[in-house]
Amino acid sequence: MSEFEKISFLVNQYIPEFIRDDYSAFADFIKTYYEWSESDTFTPWNVVNNIQNWNDIDTTIPELVYLFKEEFGLNLPIDDIALYIKHFKEILSIKGSARSLRLYTQILEGIPIEIFYPNRYLIKSSDGEWKTYHNIYINTLLTTDYISQKILGITSQAEGIIEDINYVDDNLCLLKLSNVKGNFTLNEITVFSLSNINTTISNIVESITASDSGNNYNGSGNDYQENDSIISTQDSNFEAKITKVWSGSLDSITITSGGTNFAVGDILNFTVEEKADYYALPFAKVSKVSLTGAIEEIDILYKGYGFRSIPVISSITTTSGINSILVVNSALSGAIREIQIIYNSNLVTESSSLQIITENGINAILNLNLGTLFEFNTYKKDGSFLSDEFKLQDSNYWQEYSYKITSSVDLLSKYNDIYSKTLHPVGFKLFADISRESTVNTTRPYYVDSILEIGIGAIVLQNTISTEQFVDRIKNKIIINDVPYNIIIDSVKDNIISSYERQNGSFVSSEIEIS
Repeated sequence: MSEFEKISFLVNQYIPEFIRDDYSAFADFIKTYYEWSESDTFTPWNVVNNIQNWNDIDTTIPELVYLFKEEFGLNLPIDDIALYIKHFKEILSIKGSARSLRLYTQILEGIPIEIFYPNRYLIKSSDGEWKTYHNIYINTLLTTDYISQKILGITSQAEGIIEDINYVDDNLCLLKLSNVKGNFTLNEITVFSLSNINTTISNIVESITASDSGNNYNGSGNDYQENDSIISTQDSNFEAKITKVWSGSLDSITITSGGTNFAVGDILNFTVEEKADYYALPFAKVSKVSLTGAIEEIDILYKGYGFRSIPVISSITTTSGINSILVVNSALSGAIREIQIIYNSNLVTESSSLQIITENGINAILNLNLGTLFEFNTYKKDGSFLSDEFKLQDSNYWQEYSYKITSSVDLLSKYNDIYSKTLHPVGFKLFADISRESTVNTTRPYYVDSILEIGIGAIVLQNTISTEQFVDRIKNKIIINDVPYNIIIDSVKDNIISSYERQNGSFVSSEIEIS
């Protein structure tokens, strides 16, 4: 401020001459007062004259910076406070979010952090959302713009909502539908809510059954196992599998040859290869023999249960009987009960094209049921299923309102006050962890990835490995300490050690490279 802008310089011009002459002391007092008010930073005149500039962080004076810190709750050890305050509104709007935690940590330490929310891995009762979808083939290629649009059959008036679109070839689309009402008919014209495009519906395999006729068990076969595959010679991409087989019991025993020298009361001993979790073997005795000791009748005293393959007579407890040929009959043992279609096709039209890839299964008759809609059910969420990925709530770490920050430094010991007052959401519980890289003390360098288990054939480096497991089990690592280089090299040579790294709740194969 120049001298000419000061009030003290202008006082004499505004005080009347008679006051200056008759009351000179008063005039001097007024002038001295204004000189004082202009001499110090925080005197009234300076405050009034500069209040607009001081309210701006870019033009304020250093003595007032601490007031900005107090007003904005700013206790960050940063240099460019003006830049922070000018963006404070945007920063405040993301307070408590993962974005704000990463931003503040970058400001404070210049390092990245990982944020983990345990509530994403909590078992929640009745959380599985069961959804029913239908697949349908149409003879027109649709763009993804048709997702969430309605499809309507002109003849059947059936309708559904398109959830997803897959392109089979240049002239065929597979649509995933929800909220289907009615049954589309083969080759009927369909329209869409997005536009007036007309297309026709192609056939699809609705289901596969194993039976010769009706709902009896003839044709369901025997000795099949769950997960036996079903393919088609009409389309190599088509795939199905047996998901359920029947458990049977002993129905009868056919005497093909009675043998000789058997006696009434001889006991038949059974074995079964494939069985249910709960099963019981049958019990049978020879009840009638001929004059030569040939078996003529067998009394089945207990039929047993839980057989997934036909039981076999392993031996007969007898004094001298030999050369009998007995055949066990069990209609349901390993009979096909349910088949799931994994990858459908509009090219599969003949039951005779189906083939079962099985080890021991026999005599199944497969029936192909064609239609326009293939129904399948699935869970959209799996948080209510028991697994090693989802955890029970403990009201501490494993709870809805907790989160963990992992970084290369101990952030809470340095900035706990900043995180608590500036970032931390009320009602949440904060955990922190320090990420540690796997290290190896050797005389020659080699690289070790994150490892849970390690072994080299029959050689196990058990005595040289210490395992360190994080609380959330998302990242597990080990540390190999004091391993002489020649011990590893002599044992491994040019081999690569197989290992496993846990990522996002599942084990992923990894390797240790020795160099």
